[in-house]
Amino acid sequence: MTKLLTTLVCVAAVYAAWPAFSQTTAQTTAALTQQAAIAAGTARGIPGSEARAAWIRAVAAHQATAYLDEVEETVALAVEIARGLRATGAWSAVDLLRQEAAQAEFAADAVLVRLAAELEADLLAEITGTAVIPASLPAKLADVPATRTPVPVVPGADALQQHAAIARYGAAWERASLYQSKVLPMRRAITEETTLRFNGMLVDVFALLTDVRENALAVLTSIEATRDFWLAENTMRYGAGDAGADNHTLPRLVPAAPAGHGGH
Repeated sequence: MTKLLTTLVCVAAVYAAWPAFSQTTAQTTAALTQQAAIAAGTARGIPGSEARAAWIRAVAAHQATAYLDEVEETVALAVEIARGLRATGAWSAVDLLRQEAAQAEFAADAVLVRLAAELEADLLAEITGTAVIPASLPAKLADVPATRTPVPVVPGADALQQHAAIARYGAAWERASLYQSKVLPMRRAITEETTLRFNGMLVDVFALLTDVRENALAVLTSIEATRDFWLAENTMRYGAGDAGADNHTLPRLVPAAPAGHGGH
């Protein structure tokens, strides 16, 4: 039992570090920068806006996949802990099944994100004429700017289309900014408080397992929002040619946390 409690404390520390992943500094030594992708695409006759959109989507998908790799390891450990709690009688069979079901759902949905990352990398490779591997991409997209940038007027652009592009840009900026400045910091604060309460034995491990799913959903949605902002900014600045304006969306990977965990 002592070993189990020690493991739980370690897991709590891991949980507390998760939200920081989306705030890490982008790799500056990546081989395929945005400028390099645009230059390579232009040399092949691809509009710069299309190459830029493909690069944005590929980096976002790579970022989501890298995050999932870390999360899946902790989810697996959480299930192992749940099995230990079941063995001691601290959890019921239903409690354990909930965690195992959540792990299976997580793994099933993660397949879609990894597929998206593969397809986006293939599209970027086709546009640039270069091999695209995860190591060649930056770790993350740039954060959204603190303020909206001045809206350029695209000569000859359809007024209605330009108005729609500007409206989408504004909404995308607001959504991504809220995740960047409020949602993720608040999720981090919740995690820190949950961890402190767990260490003080004021909440049980189920609260930590609930927090992990909520954190993962927040981080992945933030990646999606940041990606959508840069795609909207691309469309607004350069008009037609944004291949990312259609239905390319990162799936919501983590199912909603259960409301309770029944009796023991």
